[in-house]
Amino acid sequence: MNKLSLRRAFSIIFIIQITNSIILGITSWVGSSSAAGLIITLLGSIPTMLMYARLLHLAPGKTLFEMMDICFGKIVSSIVCVFYAFYFITLASIIRNYFTQFVHITTLINTPIILVLFGFFTISMYILHSEIETFGKWCLLFSGLAVAIVFVFSLLSTRTAQYENLLPLIDREVPQVFMAGIRGVVLPIGETVIFLGFSNHLDRRANPYKLLLISLISSVVFMLVIYVQIISVLGTSFTELVTFPFYTAASVLNIGTIGARVESLIILTFLFLGVGKVAAGMLAGTNALAHVFRFPSSRPLLLAVGFLTVALSTFIFDSILDTFDFFLPYFYYALPFQYVIPFVLFVILEIRMRVKKIPLQSPWKDVDKSDIKAQSP
Repeated sequence: MNKLSLRRAFSIIFIIQITNSIILGITSWVGSSSAAGLIITLLGSIPTMLMYARLLHLAPGKTLFEMMDICFGKIVSSIVCVFYAFYFITLASIIRNYFTQFVHITTLINTPIILVLFGFFTISMYILHSEIETFGKWCLLFSGLAVAIVFVFSLLSTRTAQYENLLPLIDREVPQVFMAGIRGVVLPIGETVIFLGFSNHLDRRANPYKLLLISLISSVVFMLVIYVQIISVLGTSFTELVTFPFYTAASVLNIGTIGARVESLIILTFLFLGVGKVAAGMLAGTNALAHVFRFPSSRPLLLAVGFLTVALSTFIFDSILDTFDFFLPYFYYALPFQYVIPFVLFVILEIRMRVKKIPLQSPWKDVDKSDIKAQSP
């Protein structure tokens, strides 16, 4: 079986966590208080990442669904897997809808949206039919490109940015800021549970605690940089009126003496980020269904799941504005899948390890020791 290195696994998780924010802006939006909301998101997400990392430590080389077999038995596990498959597939459909509408509105406004959907579908299927290492390389490439675009945008915006727009740091009531931060814990950070759907591909030498905590910090810092650039360029009032705040802020800039606008590069990068997250959701959902039917491989189901996500994407939202109304019900819809069930698994696995006195495996510690020995004279 092909394995994901620490770096490639990080890039997949990074894309899962940042993709929504780079299109629709940060979900913990509360004006100039959003920075405080992001800090709450960071602090509130640390226990979640530690719980996911502990699951990977307690059951190395296993997916979330195999952990459920251990804890719940095959019958109950299969029932829960059906619900997880529905969650992952609908999540992939929602993300596909986001990015299809984004490309359709900003660039291909005269192109039938179904053609955009099938273009998206073709790229996603190509990635998933390749090896998991190819998927990891894809995410590594475009996560790096996304960071580079935000960095270049930060440099280009220094002349036009009005950093006084960031003040005051707290302009909303504390309960409102706190709830905004908690929403950020669920969307997008909690969606890291997608990775547990194919965590059997993670190289056992990769430290899951290091992987998930670094990805969390990197994603929140990335979102904080996006927030600073959006507010400093557009201002608080105008940001609340636009649908795609980062794209709008970037589209007013020109690249120096060349005079070429950056929209095409941004759209292309955003599209491929969306492809990465959709592919991750489809892979997790397909693995869940394969586990229910006890297929040795999920590949025979990929095409059917791909067409299902396309079908759901066509009617899940009538317009991009409907997605904002979906945030609140999604918060409650996602809680069992992101927190309740993983927490139950965490408790049962911890008790099982202690009662049966099963020794914990930490292969990454042996790797660290070997590196130290190799570096010593």
